[in-house]
Amino acid sequence: MCVRGVWQLKKLHLQFCDHGGKDLDPSYNNSLGSSKGVREFLESDLLKEFVKKNPQIEFKFLLKRGTHPFITSTYVNGYIKDLSLRNKNPEEIIEEFKRVRNSSINLFTNLTR
Repeated sequence: MCVRGVWQLKKLHLQFCDHGGKDLDPSYNNSLGSSKGVREFLESDLLKEFVKKNPQIEFKFLLKRGTHPFITSTYVNGYIKDLSLRNKNPEEIIEEFKRVRNSSINLFTNLTR
């Protein structure tokens, strides 16, 4: 979301697992695992289009084995938010990316009188 001409989302980090992929085990069925949708998403044109349309966001893709996939979003005010992508398909993942990009995090402060 853009507030006064400043995009609120600064960084978007995607962490996923390729555990048991074809390179490691030829008999492995790549249609298994909670990161299956993320692996498909990384190979799709959905991600390329999103990155191209959002140059204001710093993207980082981290491979970490043995963990469920999630995104970490960092906003200009320093707020950090994690969101699970466990067992989501590529269409659901791009919707989560858009939702995180369009959200604004307003931290409420105590007002004293």
